[in-house]
Amino acid sequence: MTDGTEKNVAAMLDQEHDELNVMISDLRNWLADVAELGIPHFGELSTRLRPLHEKLCEHFDHEEKHGLLSEVGDTPELATAACELLKQHEQLRTELRDLINLLRDSETPFVSWQSACETFEGLCEVLAQHELAEMKVRDSAKDSGKITKNSKT
Repeated sequence: MTDGTEKNVAAMLDQEHDELNVMISDLRNWLADVAELGIPHFGELSTRLRPLHEKLCEHFDHEEKHGLLSEVGDTPELATAACELLKQHEQLRTELRDLINLLRDSETPFVSWQSACETFEGLCEVLAQHELAEMKVRDSAKDSGKITKNSKT
């Protein structure tokens, strides 16, 4: 990738991260509002999670095609770490899709609204840890001169 292309890809990935963070924040606010009312809306949560799933899948596709692996170059440790992180994408996609499907079912397995919210928060935590690990790999690649200083995950 050329330096200009790397910057464009980095800017695109940064924008997607920002959009995902806004979506998650909006969902958290809605979850808190629903909890305050005391009436669970499992089906509606399923519906509200779908755009997040779509955006996350789009973002992961971009990372897989243009991101980590192409940026770490031929550094074996970084390439191995990048491959492991890319493998996590399918697991994260599946976990969010499964949560959407569980919430959509009329016989939801969640014993309470709080339980559904905790499951969502757990998934958000795993996603945040994943993104931090990606940033560490990119920072290591940057420090070793493999990618430009303006690139971020």
